[in-house]
Amino acid sequence: MSFISCATFRRRTPFSLGIALALLLAGCAGAPRDVAPASPISQNRRVEMLAATTRRPSSEPGELYSGERGGAISFDQVVVTTPPQPDPQQTLTRIDSTKFQSERDIRAWVVRHSATKRRVLLYVHGFNTSHRDAALRLAQIVRDGDIAAAPVLFSWPSRGGVFDYLYDKESANYSRKALETLILQASEGPDVADVTIIAHSMGGWLTVEALRAVALKKNGVPANIRNVILASPDIDVDVFRRQWLEMGPRRPHFTLIASNHDKALDLSRWLSGGVERVGGVDLTPYRAMLASLNISVIDTSAIDSADPLGHSDFADSPEIVRQLARQVAGRDQSERSIFSAAAGAASRNLSAPAPVAPPALIEPGRAPSPEAIPLAEMSKLRNGEIAY
Repeated sequence: MSFISCATFRRRTPFSLGIALALLLAGCAGAPRDVAPASPISQNRRVEMLAATTRRPSSEPGELYSGERGGAISFDQVVVTTPPQPDPQQTLTRIDSTKFQSERDIRAWVVRHSATKRRVLLYVHGFNTSHRDAALRLAQIVRDGDIAAAPVLFSWPSRGGVFDYLYDKESANYSRKALETLILQASEGPDVADVTIIAHSMGGWLTVEALRAVALKKNGVPANIRNVILASPDIDVDVFRRQWLEMGPRRPHFTLIASNHDKALDLSRWLSGGVERVGGVDLTPYRAMLASLNISVIDTSAIDSADPLGHSDFADSPEIVRQLARQVAGRDQSERSIFSAAAGAASRNLSAPAPVAPPALIEPGRAPSPEAIPLAEMSKLRNGEIAY
């Protein structure tokens, strides 16, 4: 992009010209900016978090972890500090990191930061994200939402490059067991009463896959994992259907943040044989379906976003971040109006949420969903078929 500016390139080049141009646009969009303006609701410019990562330590000066795969899960205390008046022309955000020396230190940190409600917020980043950018994004969400919970980052080995989609996908696969272990440790800890997970993009697939593994091991997802928020989830709709069903009836509340204008997921769909991604389809026709599924939807298709690909709308809108903060605080279970237009001007563009069924579950022409069949009956042969 050295011969023409990103802005000029976007004006002259439509997305439909092909995959290479789409990837270049993704490069123009870039990862989360170092200085993300916070909303006026909080003056806190220092965010501390616990970072667990499967990345290999970096040999580059000023870079803690690379995009290569490590041989262990590393635990660090990370402090992100942004000056009160950030200058978008300069990189002013400072990130400091200290390695934890023992499990006792980790437990003490969680107790100290989880507030009186003993809440934990676990964030799993997506494709094309460096360790630094993942920490910045979580810090922005915590700061903008004024979230009172212990922030925990799970950082998996994304190379942070737009041409490394397949490598990143395998790195997410590589990190499944590590995230499963982290989720189990958080849910079984005596000092944690409530866990909310926010996962973005490819991190959504990793998160749901880890939850599926936890459910199979524990005969359901632990009850204190109450909310799972999938923002622009890069998950094949058929795969999501299987993951969701195989968790069994003991599932957390799911929120899907989706947009039918997400160009990054359009590209992912193209790369994946034309199969829709959960975060890139119009879910509004399914709002009235199957309230017992306990899935809510935020449609960001009409949101004005700083991201030209429409893939990071959830974090670019302070109103949405505030709404997610209320969900972290546990108010969503009794206040279904939290996604209403009252949250602000941007929220007026949000479709009012309602429990929905993923399209793969209720698509016309499909056999009846196995959800309607008791689990004990699912392995039985019916009309020459076993429900799947």
